Amino acid sequence: MKSNHRLLFVMYLVAGILNLALFLAIPLFHIERANWMNVMFPLLTIIWFANAFVHWRQMKRKVVS
Repeated sequence: MKSNHRLLFVMYLVAGILNLALFLAIPLFHIERANWMNVMFPLLTIIWFANAFVHWRQMKRKVVS
């Protein structure tokens, strides 16, 4: 099964950036931050960026091979 690492890399990177932007924009919408937001938004951002890093390494490995 062929995996399109470039597409997955871009999707995870964009998801991480959007998640981080939404977390930082919460005060602009006058929404009170709950404790779960302070935990889940940074955690999800780390997960998205970690997935993007994994697929970036897979892309680099395929280019070298």
